[in-house]
Amino acid sequence: MQRRTLLTGLATAAMSGPWTAIGHTGPAGVQDDGTDAAARQDPTLSLIPVVERLPQALAEQRSPEHDEHFPFPLVIGLGEAAQGLIEQLGRHARMPPAAALYRSGLPTQAGQAPWLQQRLALCESALLLIDTADPRALGEGLVWARQLLAHQVSLRAALLLNTTTAAVPEGWRRALGEALDGTIELRARAATLAVPAIVQVFLQGLPFLERGLIGYDVVDVLSPLSAGTCARTTAVQWSHEPIMPVAFRAAQYCLDLQRPRGLIAWVHASDDFNIGEYADIQAQCEDILPDDGSGLFALNLHPEWTSRRRVLSLTLVGEAEGDRSTVGDG
Repeated sequence: MQRRTLLTGLATAAMSGPWTAIGHTGPAGVQDDGTDAAARQDPTLSLIPVVERLPQALAEQRSPEHDEHFPFPLVIGLGEAAQGLIEQLGRHARMPPAAALYRSGLPTQAGQAPWLQQRLALCESALLLIDTADPRALGEGLVWARQLLAHQVSLRAALLLNTTTAAVPEGWRRALGEALDGTIELRARAATLAVPAIVQVFLQGLPFLERGLIGYDVVDVLSPLSAGTCARTTAVQWSHEPIMPVAFRAAQYCLDLQRPRGLIAWVHASDDFNIGEYADIQAQCEDILPDDGSGLFALNLHPEWTSRRRVLSLTLVGEAEGDRSTVGDG
């Protein structure tokens, strides 16, 4: 991983926690990119660490018995719905030891350790979880997207909540996309998992980049993400092999991209998963991509899961051609 120099434009005061972004003045108006007026008037945006174990991770990396590469992934939750998910993930999510979760909001404690600045200098993959129904979160999302770009984070993405129930100002998606590698809408209608579970399995592939049985890295993820202008994700679950095609079609219907050119599939399964199932799921994925499409298929086994449990996190990238999913999304 390229070691990046900390930005001189970030004042020393930014090292105190909760960590803040200093000096953001915002665009000329909300109509241009959707930055919230409150965020533009108050350039200090606080982040509160929910899970941050960077000191322990750095100590392990320096230990002679540890030669594992740590991507130091980061997830930031912006807006009311995103903050609640971050708190829930901090209590229950399966996370790599070097991962961190932060959320926006007013600080509840003083003197938090100043680790976010150091993490940004090491981070290879980061995700912004943005509640599009929260106007302030729209402005904060642009601030932090530009921070990730300025720090040269290798994989930068946003997962958008409430995209079918909240309208964003014209130009906001374009402005966000200019700083990120992918902007992905979460779709929950017709999925068999609730929004928190969909987010949790999504994080295990991006940005946590859990290698599973099939190795992949940042470059492998970037290729399908860049295959189109619209990206959507959901997740489905099944427990009996014959139901798999039905579950897959439900996920595809939920995402409503008629001709996707990019696909990312994270498959999670108990340890009785077999090669025949692998081939069937991969065939389903390949059937919906053109010959020149870009796909990533990765498998993670969970020995602790009950027998026959299967979860598919499916992300499709292409061009939007209408929208059947207008109610009940995350």
